[in-house]
This record gives sequence, structure tokens and C-alpha cells, in this order.
Amino acid sequence: MSRPVAYDLLSSSAVRQPLTARALFQLDARPTVLLENPKASLQEVTGAVEERWENLAQEGRLKYEERAEKDRSRYALQSQRALERGGGRALGRGGAGGPERRTQALKRKAPLSNQTILDQLFSSQPPRRRRSSGKPCRPLPSTWPP
Repeated sequence: MSRPVAYDLLSSSAVRQPLTARALFQLDARPTVLLENPKASLQEVTGAVEERWENLAQEGRLKYEERAEKDRSRYALQSQRALERGGGRALGRGGAGGPERRTQALKRKAPLSNQTILDQLFSSQPPRRRRSSGKPCRPLPSTWPP
């Protein structure tokens, strides 16, 4: 449901976007719908959850709105902390890659250095010899096909 959009640069934990009231309701309602009808398809389950959301009373929606507001405040706080720790850099919004991004890219490429070792191991093996049947290969007679 939520996707990472920023990284807390000191602890490398993802700062997740806040969930809406509808998304929080889906997280709560989906398991009950699946328990009631375990053979339901994804579309049927989604439709049943949406129908329950539409029929939800105002006090029920208010509970999820409050939870969504808490989630938004959590996101704002974590984003602010990530900005302070990251030196005011944009939070993963397509900005120029700073030194943190470059070191991360180098870390991803580090295992490729083992390729040279593998190449040396496999090139040091003697080449395989072809099996020879001892008979020279002769062309088919000129009358082929009959």
C-alpha cells in the first residue's frame, strides 16, 4: 500500500508515505472479507471492501480519519528528521545525486569485481577436447538423396 519515497540517511530506514483513511480501512477490512469468502478473486475482494467503505457510518470513518491524521503527522516528523540529517537535501524526488547516492551506487557494483576472479578460474582450466571416433568423416555419395 505505501511506497518508500525517502531514506533516513543515518539509519537507512525508509520513510513511508502516509496512508489515507480508505487505505487504512482496506488494511483492516481485507482479512475479514477473505475469511468470509476465501475463494473470492482479487476483484471480488476489492469490490467488497469498497462497498463496505461506502456503507461505513460517519463515526466509523472518523476513526480512520484520525488514524490517517496520525500517520500524516508521523510522516511529516520523519521527513523533517531526514531532511535535517541529510543536510537539507531533497528527499528522493529526482534531485541531483549527492555523495550518498554515489556510494550507494558503488556498493551495488562491488560484487561485480568478483567477475575477474571467476574469469581467471575458468580460463585456467584446459579446454575440453572433442571426442574423436577414429573414423574420418566422408562426404555422402553423389547419388544422395535416392
